[in-house]
Amino acid sequence: MITDVQVEALERVLRELLIEHESLVELARRHREALRKADGELVTTVSLERDAVNERIVRLNEERVRVTSAIAAAVGGDAKQMTVRAVIQAVAPERADRLASLADRLRQAVEATRREHSILRDATAAFAGHLDGVLHRAIEMCAPSRTYTNRGRVAVSSPMPGALDVRH
Repeated sequence: MITDVQVEALERVLRELLIEHESLVELARRHREALRKADGELVTTVSLERDAVNERIVRLNEERVRVTSAIAAAVGGDAKQMTVRAVIQAVAPERADRLASLADRLRQAVEATRREHSILRDATAAFAGHLDGVLHRAIEMCAPSRTYTNRGRVAVSSPMPGALDVRH
């Protein structure tokens, strides 16, 4: 038999997961803005915040698995095969509607997070490519003697002048 404590625990975990995924979407927006402004300090700050959110999501997902496993055991189902949807169907109808709504909102937030971070990944790659091009151009401009390779490393041998003026 499923207890109210188990249902409340599942609802709490789903609600907290929803909050964390919504914050990931907001962090992706801030990260994009930092890239637009080329603000490296803000990119670092947002990245550290995102890492903390991801850690909380991992802990919440572990808790969600524990709760759904306990509910699955209570209804005699296989804990490894039981999804949140299957758990919701096993709950009393008056509680199931609220859980289903929460699960739907969480699914939408997860999809939004994936979409935003996919866009962010592409934008970050483009920005890194741009910086790489700027760096290579700076090396070319600042090292006309070709002391450095186009990768920014010291050349094994420096070019020798092709002709010497020995008249003086």
